[in-house]
Amino acid sequence: MKKEVECVIREIFEWKLSKLTTHTKDNLDLQDNAVNFAAIPELQTAQTELNDKCKALNYFQDMLLHKFEDIMQFYVHKDFLSSDQSLLEYYGFHWPTEVSSASYYLFATMLVPLSLWANCEIRSGSNIQHMVLHLTKHIRLKKEMVKESEQHYLKGIFLTFNSCCDLVTVEETKTMSISKKGRQVWLSKQDQLWEAAKNHFHLLFRFNSHASIQQIKVIDDLADIWRMHTEAERDNQMAI
Repeated sequence: MKKEVECVIREIFEWKLSKLTTHTKDNLDLQDNAVNFAAIPELQTAQTELNDKCKALNYFQDMLLHKFEDIMQFYVHKDFLSSDQSLLEYYGFHWPTEVSSASYYLFATMLVPLSLWANCEIRSGSNIQHMVLHLTKHIRLKKEMVKESEQHYLKGIFLTFNSCCDLVTVEETKTMSISKKGRQVWLSKQDQLWEAAKNHFHLLFRFNSHASIQQIKVIDDLADIWRMHTEAERDNQMAI
């Protein structure tokens, strides 16, 4: 839209300049011509300045696009952008369809922030509530993108997730009434399932495959380009 506006403004500049030049040539009034002659260089200068600012703005837009591609390739395979697939589809991730403890932890890898994996109480009521919120939002957004006839699949994801939550909650409650050794065996099994789910996640995705300082540099580079683009855009708007 902004480019369309700039094109219109550029056309207006050229039209005014052409009209002013023609009017000056055809006008016999010397005093009027003197004013016109003085206005022509000013209009030409303004037109040149606007063109230069537009070029600068386009340059930074191109830089933003390239940096965006760099960031995408930092976290995903280089062929992902041209694949016309969602990230989950591209990496072959499928939401669990079987109700089990293992499925619960697979859900958790997608619904619990990575920064909380090490210290969160993965089966706690508050954690499950946060997982419900994240999955509900994801499904609501997905529903807007698919046909109504395909929405049963999304409903199935949520039903499976709820059943998995119920399963681990009930099982953990039952361990409160068994021997200490039996409870420890169950907890150890859950830890193993959680570790397996996390390993599966890391094998699929590249979210933690770079040093933090590399990620910081990528973000800083993008921020610098965005700031320069914003400044160029502001100058362009002032010129217009």
